[in-house]
Amino acid sequence: MYWTILINKKNLYVSIWFIVSLICASCSSKAISDSEKDLENGIQNSTKKNSSYKIKPTKVEIQKIKKQNLDYIIYTNGKVVAQQQAEIGFLANGKIEKVYIQNGDYVRQGQIIASLENIEAVLRLRRAKEEKAIKNDEYRKLFIDFGGEWGDKNSISDTLKQILRTRSGLALSEIQEAEATQSLENSLLKAPFSGKVANLFVSKGTFISASSPICVLYSSGNLEVEAFVPESEVLILSAQKDTKNKPNKATISPITSRANSISYESYLIDINPQVENEGLVKLRFALPSTKEVSQNLLLNMNVTVALHIPQQKKLVVPKEAIVLRSEKEVVFSYKDGRAFWNFVKTGKENGKQIEILEGLKEGQQIIISNNLQLSHDAEVELISTVNEVSNRR
Repeated sequence: MYWTILINKKNLYVSIWFIVSLICASCSSKAISDSEKDLENGIQNSTKKNSSYKIKPTKVEIQKIKKQNLDYIIYTNGKVVAQQQAEIGFLANGKIEKVYIQNGDYVRQGQIIASLENIEAVLRLRRAKEEKAIKNDEYRKLFIDFGGEWGDKNSISDTLKQILRTRSGLALSEIQEAEATQSLENSLLKAPFSGKVANLFVSKGTFISASSPICVLYSSGNLEVEAFVPESEVLILSAQKDTKNKPNKATISPITSRANSISYESYLIDINPQVENEGLVKLRFALPSTKEVSQNLLLNMNVTVALHIPQQKKLVVPKEAIVLRSEKEVVFSYKDGRAFWNFVKTGKENGKQIEILEGLKEGQQIIISNNLQLSHDAEVELISTVNEVSNRR
């Protein structure tokens, strides 16, 4: 009896366990089914959303390329020089008595710049004049003794007059007076030409020798620029002295000016017919003779020179039209709302335009903006057409 009841209880437990297992399996299957349906619905919804999203075409500007005069530019550095410039100093040794000007002053030709102590020179001149007066009395006596009438130069011959001047010592005294006068004149330093004074660093009491310059004088109204270019570029240049060709124009800007805010138009006036050791040729450029130039440009100031060299008409594109793809230069052309890349071979450039030697034809429309992210056969949207490079900032 006891075992019968135990067996029945065991069968009951097994039945209950079996029923619970069926219920759990049914719930799990239903949960998995529901999850699969949710995942499937999510994928379908995501697919619908992605199918409705479309990449917008890139907005671009285009330009029709044509042959133009490419203004080739050579950039170099130079220094400001004066058309007339000289280091000036005294012709005699001595101590400076007075300095009449300062650095930067403008002096006129013949104006006194400085003077030396000249007491000895003044005394020599006085003595020479006294001796001349004495010799002149002796000459007058001899003139009368040899039959001449004093005051009448034609009363004796010129040959006899010269002999009497030498015998009386008058001729020698006149030479001594001239030497004393010149010695006194040498104690004054005068401007040999009109200009501006620079590099003056002497003061009263400074001993100066005849071989030592005390300042630099230069014609500030006629400034020029000296610069160097490679010898390979010389043959395409033309200076002002060549009447057959117009001189090459240039833009001069001080290196110290911010963003080259100061610039002056210039032109080439001289090409030195000699190549330096470094393979460079010296050029000279004229600057405008204006007050602004003389104030803003100092002697030996460093400047940048942009030398413009007109060329024959070439097929050119704006510099911003060139992009790199696989380390090669590419220009995107535009046709029917799409961008197509063209491998090109470039030539000379001037900072704004680049010469195209191969890869494009005249009349093609090229993309000149927003081309860095473009790919071949990409869809683009046209926003404007630019006619010339000069219209773009």
